[in-house]
Amino acid sequence: MKYSTYALLAMMTLSPLPAVAFDTQQYDECVLQYLRNAKSGQASDMIVNACRKLYKEGAFLQSAERTYQACLLQNLPGVENDQAAQYIAAACQRRSQQ
Repeated sequence: MKYSTYALLAMMTLSPLPAVAFDTQQYDECVLQYLRNAKSGQASDMIVNACRKLYKEGAFLQSAERTYQACLLQNLPGVENDQAAQYIAAACQRRSQQ
């Protein structure tokens, strides 16, 4: 068991950086696509955060978190006030836990 743990750690530290590099181009595309119609400050922040989570931290996300972030991107653009953004976030959270 110790050998496999050490082997895994060695592989993680010796693996080339591009394998874990952030996908900046897809992140930028996400921001440009979804932020274009944002009207609420809170919705804008949530969209940028969702793009960051999906395209800069995506390798570390659990399935439920990925579903939540994708739901936000689908439903936040065009939201006109912060309260609506909060309701959408709550609905996306419930949906991601199903």
